[in-house]
Amino acid sequence: MKGHTAGVMGLAFSPDGKRMASTGFDRALKLWDTQNGRELTEIDVDSHDLRGVAFSPDGSRIAVGTGNGIIRFFHSGAGHEVKTLKGHSDTMVQFSFSDNGSQIYSESENEKMFWDLATRQRDPDAAWDPPSRHTQVSPNGRWLIDSDRNNLNLVDLEYKNTPREKGCRAAKARFAPRWHQEQATAATAAKNWYAATFHFALLMKNDPDQTSFYDGLQSSIQKLRSQFEQEELDLDSHLAMVVTESLKLLRGNELPNPSFEEPEIRKGSFEFRDTIPGCKTSGKLFEIWSTDFLGVKAHDGNQFVELNAKEDATLYKESAGIKRDAELEFSFAHRGRNGDDTLKLTITDLGADNSAEGGDDQELFAKEYTTGKSAWAVYDSTTEPNIVALGNKVRFAYTAVFATGGKGPDLTEGNFLDAADFGVGVVPAK
Repeated sequence: MKGHTAGVMGLAFSPDGKRMASTGFDRALKLWDTQNGRELTEIDVDSHDLRGVAFSPDGSRIAVGTGNGIIRFFHSGAGHEVKTLKGHSDTMVQFSFSDNGSQIYSESENEKMFWDLATRQRDPDAAWDPPSRHTQVSPNGRWLIDSDRNNLNLVDLEYKNTPREKGCRAAKARFAPRWHQEQATAATAAKNWYAATFHFALLMKNDPDQTSFYDGLQSSIQKLRSQFEQEELDLDSHLAMVVTESLKLLRGNELPNPSFEEPEIRKGSFEFRDTIPGCKTSGKLFEIWSTDFLGVKAHDGNQFVELNAKEDATLYKESAGIKRDAELEFSFAHRGRNGDDTLKLTITDLGADNSAEGGDDQELFAKEYTTGKSAWAVYDSTTEPNIVALGNKVRFAYTAVFATGGKGPDLTEGNFLDAADFGVGVVPAK
């Protein structure tokens, strides 16, 4: 709800919940209709620094606190001022009517006072026992009134607390590694080292075994530190806690996981997962199969993956630390699902920025492989020309090119992959 021209400071529901009152730095007291959110009236209080607001128990009066310690009372219908209490010497913090509306408890930064409204006198001997009221929640408990700078927000607590809404909020709060990977990659390409450092730190904290996250964090923080040093600024005081914590982690051993044994799924089934240790995907999910599911045995171990998981996708692995001029090797097992399926293996040097699509990527190898559904076929680099590393991060990517089809709506079933190993000194799968 819009109406104030400066920050909102006080909010309260009327006792019957039909109206709301608000005060702001614009020196205005406004009344609102709860049902439609419309402004009913505005009272120009003309007092410096308005603070809280409260309705009397019968809803006939509205009390407004000010920065100079004065409490002013207005008729909630006619809008004219009916009373003023002066006694505090500093800014009002809070105040509330007694249950019968004949007294008021007021508290400033340094004083507490209890007033008799009929005599306008303080009772210094009265016990401090203000009634507990949540004036920003409607009497029936359904609505919450809150402020956002100059505006008022009316929140439906019944909707907010439904199982569906709670589930949506929980899903939004769940860590999304793929999104953070995309943000880290984009920030690196844009040379936004602060953002890249932040996202790599979150990824590192979530999955410390991924050495690519460690390498990305270390590379980003070095460039960010260099920027701050050039500007003669202190970086450490600007770092988020998650960055500081992640920088303390040691470089883990990136799980090679060539046969996709992690994460372990239920035997005799398949599952969609959003992460696989050591792997990434251009799609949204990985599809992992357990050996013997639908009669298909794994080539190695107890699990394998299907590239066409709901959509055509690329599964890829990356490796940093391979020395320049080293000979790159690979080995993998491939199988069709419903007939002859084709995948493409692409090996790419990611350039000096160690980031895909950074402008200096260089394709080192690319080849398509077609395999039928009757058995696994093993392909490796022993029959290919030498593939030489350039000293940067290397990406090994398996892309679904063609699938014979199946029962899916897009006929994208197919391209089983297992025992996918790469690097230096690879032993070909048997």
